Amino acid sequence: MNIKHLQHQEIDKNKWDACIAQSVQKIIYAYSWYLDVVSPNWEALILGDYEAVFPLCWKKKFGLHYLYQPAFTQQLGIFSKLADNQALNNLFLEAIPLKFKLIEININTTNQITSPKNFQEIKNITHHLDLSNPYEAISEKYAENLHRNLIKAQKSRFEFIKNPNVDDLIELFRAHKGKEISTLSNDSYQKFRSISAICQQKEKIKIYAIRLPDEKISAGMCILEDDQHSIFLFSALSEKGKKTGAMPLLIDTYIKQHAEKGILFDFEGSNDKNIARFYRGFGSKEYVYLHLKKNKLPFYIRWFKN
Repeated sequence: MNIKHLQHQEIDKNKWDACIAQSVQKIIYAYSWYLDVVSPNWEALILGDYEAVFPLCWKKKFGLHYLYQPAFTQQLGIFSKLADNQALNNLFLEAIPLKFKLIEININTTNQITSPKNFQEIKNITHHLDLSNPYEAISEKYAENLHRNLIKAQKSRFEFIKNPNVDDLIELFRAHKGKEISTLSNDSYQKFRSISAICQQKEKIKIYAIRLPDEKISAGMCILEDDQHSIFLFSALSEKGKKTGAMPLLIDTYIKQHAEKGILFDFEGSNDKNIARFYRGFGSKEYVYLHLKKNKLPFYIRWFKN
């Protein structure tokens, strides 16, 4: 099979996006306009005339090139107009240029692989909820604790905020959960603003927020949307919002509005047992996406990195 490695400027982005749109693995993260924000110089492996594609998000450090998983991009991998194929997926992985001395990437939930050569595999968990059924049928499967939290939220006099601003969500997140995540820098938050801006331009994102009478904002969430998927990309929650069931109320409201639309709601995680329990409370099912790692760094760099 003819798999070509293309530099960023060589990629035909119209053909690329057409391949993503027609692929069985379709996901918003893989469109060229999204990749341009999260990894501006991304390269690609292309099969034939864009029959299947594989984005290569890279950086350079100590003079060495490496592949990484960009922030706000849970999974990428191989995207094909054909049925997902183990042999083809393995060929793509083997075709990764040798200049990339370290590879740490996530492939998507649909990609099947069979012990790719020299790669270490780590299983990551995400949770999906099928919104094809009526709301009553979906909510019947909610956990008892979730029902209790929704009753609590309904008694808390929450007000839905019209046209919430993404900066307000970022400010709330940084004031609470963000303090615990050292890997999120000012650049990370600016990148998220850029993602939100392009997704709003493409009409691929919706922002929801609610507040208690004495708070500017108590909880908010950003949902990526296409015709098949909704992705729980980002959320923020105050301490009062946490105690009064604000996030369960927001998610439940979204589910109620989108029930029977044939959409798959992707909670985008999580390996954390407590967060996973919360997502399962909505009746979601676990799906595995693989983190693949290969380390061909020179021994002295590997020692320094460790």
